[in-house]
Amino acid sequence: MNQTNKDIVAATWRTFATRDAARIKACFTEDAVWIAPRRNGTAIAFGRAETHRMNRDQIADFMAHDWGRFFVADVQVEFMGR
Repeated sequence: MNQTNKDIVAATWRTFATRDAARIKACFTEDAVWIAPRRNGTAIAFGRAETHRMNRDQIADFMAHDWGRFFVADVQVEFMGR
């Protein structure tokens, strides 16, 4: 079966919503990096004055365990378009 980009993005967002770090980690390549610029909400949430960088493991852990603590815990994603 050939997935469209839309299918891949929708599946990825559904995986993020599981808050399962192992499943979330699998959505990223080994060299993935999340860069939170200085004064960005993520950097501020981590108490960093400077740019904050996270690797693949840190991204997955953040999305699984800290996202709801720092931002919003009960976000629901509903795809409505085609």
